[in-house]
Amino acid sequence: MQIQITDHMKDIATAADSMVRRNVLKKHKNKTYTDLNPAAEGKYYYGYLGELIFMELMKLSNKHAEYRPKFDGTSDIGDVYLFTKDLVMVADIKTAPKLTHQYLMIPKVQFNKHPYSKYIAVRLGDSAGEVLGYAGADDLYLLEVRTLTIPTIGLMFTELKPIQNLIDILEDGPAVVDLHNLKRK
Repeated sequence: MQIQITDHMKDIATAADSMVRRNVLKKHKNKTYTDLNPAAEGKYYYGYLGELIFMELMKLSNKHAEYRPKFDGTSDIGDVYLFTKDLVMVADIKTAPKLTHQYLMIPKVQFNKHPYSKYIAVRLGDSAGEVLGYAGADDLYLLEVRTLTIPTIGLMFTELKPIQNLIDILEDGPAVVDLHNLKRK
């Protein structure tokens, strides 16, 4: 499902990226738990943009979801909570920043440390993002680990479950975006 990327989304993602990079550099110097360079320009921007696109889909679908991002560069707790009648699922939104990308990719160390209920793929285009589908943690456990920059679990976008299947089981209600911790320049 295509969602228009707004200037407001870009502004939030830019501010979040800047804040996280400052916080991570203070705390971890030049490394994070994935050993990727936290100082890389835009490293977190695409992730925040993907999360905002997903939350816009929740808003347009009138589905109860909450987005409470952290700005410290950790993945110790989830940022996105999805509500069904009986339970709360924690979701991890994974963003592919280029139209040529074909995989939902999760760093193996991140998956082992904090497996989430759902992994949702968003792919960015020039003016819109597409929420492509999702996989459950149980769908990913037996997948082959590939070493790209770091050991990574990958699932082709064509193998994801349709996002509409997830939307259909969610409770109707507000899509809440809580940015109270975001400090903008």
